[in-house]
Amino acid sequence: MIFCVTFPQWHPLRDNWIEIEAETEDKCRAAVVYMFGIRWGFIYEKSTHKPEFFPGGQAGRTINEEDGPGQQAPFNQSEYA
Repeated sequence: MIFCVTFPQWHPLRDNWIEIEAETEDKCRAAVVYMFGIRWGFIYEKSTHKPEFFPGGQAGRTINEEDGPGQQAPFNQSEYA
């Protein structure tokens, strides 16, 4: 399943979303917390996500839930930490 993760208005990715492919929302959340800590907004199933509210579009590539330690991030994480 693909989930879309959004960010709060103070975040540099506020006008974007990232996509994470994961078996469950819990696994998606674990991947998001690994990458962003508490610096993210909401998780939506792709079928309920409304991209028209995010003019910046999708940031980076679709991330797999298994992307983790030792894997290259889909974008420069230090810019968004």
